[in-house]
Amino acid sequence: MRRKKFPRTDWRIRLPFVLFSLILFSSCETAHYFMIETQKPAAITFPANMTEGTVVVNNTRDVDVTFTYNTRDLSSVILKKDTVLAIFHDFFASALDETGYFRNVLLYNVPLKEDSASLSSILSISSFLSEKIPSEKVMEITREAGVGSLLSIDRLSLDINETVHDIGYNNLFVDVTIKSNIKVSAYIPGEETSLASFILSDSITINQVVESNSNLILKYLPKQFLEQSAYNLSQKAATCFAPYWSSSERVLYAGMDSRMKLAYAYMQKEHRKEAADIWKKLYDSEKNNKKRGMIAINIALSEEMYDRHAEALTWVKKALDLYASEKPSKVANEIAFARHYQKELEERITQQVLLNRQLRVE
Repeated sequence: MRRKKFPRTDWRIRLPFVLFSLILFSSCETAHYFMIETQKPAAITFPANMTEGTVVVNNTRDVDVTFTYNTRDLSSVILKKDTVLAIFHDFFASALDETGYFRNVLLYNVPLKEDSASLSSILSISSFLSEKIPSEKVMEITREAGVGSLLSIDRLSLDINETVHDIGYNNLFVDVTIKSNIKVSAYIPGEETSLASFILSDSITINQVVESNSNLILKYLPKQFLEQSAYNLSQKAATCFAPYWSSSERVLYAGMDSRMKLAYAYMQKEHRKEAADIWKKLYDSEKNNKKRGMIAINIALSEEMYDRHAEALTWVKKALDLYASEKPSKVANEIAFARHYQKELEERITQQVLLNRQLRVE
C-alpha cells in the first residue's frame, strides 16, 4: 500500500466561482460572455466521519489488451494486465486526490482478484452487475489503511479500434478509437453491501502522424492512448464520490453608457461592490425596460459572486418581467440567456444544501 501525493485544491477557501475567459459577443457589443467554474455536489454523500481518508482497490479481473495494427509492416503489441490495470488504478486515485475532498487517498497495490477473463466476456454490461467485496475484506483493508471508506474499480472494459496508414515520406498516420467502460463502487466498514455503484463510459479518438518508427508505435503510443482514456474516465468517476468544479456560461452587459463601462471596468479589477453600487443606481433611474433588464442581470451576477443565489434568482426574474414588456423580436437573445441563467441558479440553490452537507458547512 502506498500513498499518492498530488497538489491539492483547498475547497474550503476557494471562491464560489472563477472568471477565466472573456469573449465579446459579435452581434451585441455590450454583451460579454464568461466561462465560470461552479462547485457541484458529488453523486453520493458519505457519513461525516468517512471522508478523512479512503483507499482505492483493484477489484477487476485480469485483462490483456491487444493493439492490432492494420498494416503489414507492423505486428501486434500486447499491453499486459499489470500495465493496463495500473494505469486506470493510478489515474482514479489521482483524480480523487486532486479534488482535495479526502484528507488521504491511498492505493492498495494487491489485486483482490487474480483469475483471468477474456476481453470479450468483460464487454458484456451484464457482467458488471455481480461484483461485490465481502464486508470482512472491506473491514480488513480499511483497518489496515486507517481510513473510513474504500473505493473499488470493479470492472474495466476496453473496445479498441486502430488503423495505421503509411502516408509516405517515412510517416505513418495513426487512427485509434478507444471506448471504455468502468464500474466503481464505494464501501464503508460494517456494511454488508456497497454504499453505491456507478457504471461510466467514455470514448476518445486520436489521430496522430508519427515517424515510421516501430519502437515508437509498438512501445509508447498504446500506453499514451490508454493514459488519455484513463484520465477522462477517472475524472468522471471522481465526481461520483467528491464535490467537483464544472464550467458554466454567464453574461455581463456593458458599454451602454459611461457608467456601465465604469462598472464593467470595476468588475475586471474584481471591485464587485463598486460595480454593484453603480448598477443599482442605474436600475433605479433607467426608463428603458430592455436596458433595465440587462442591468438586473448584472446585479444578479454580482449577487451570485457573493454566493447569494436566492437574491441572484430574484434579479433574474425581474429581468424576465422587464423583457416581457418589450417586443419579443427585440429581446429574444436576452430572454434566452435569462431563462438559461434562471435554470442554472435554481439548480445551484437545490444543490447547495447537499453541497454544504458534503463540505461540512453549517
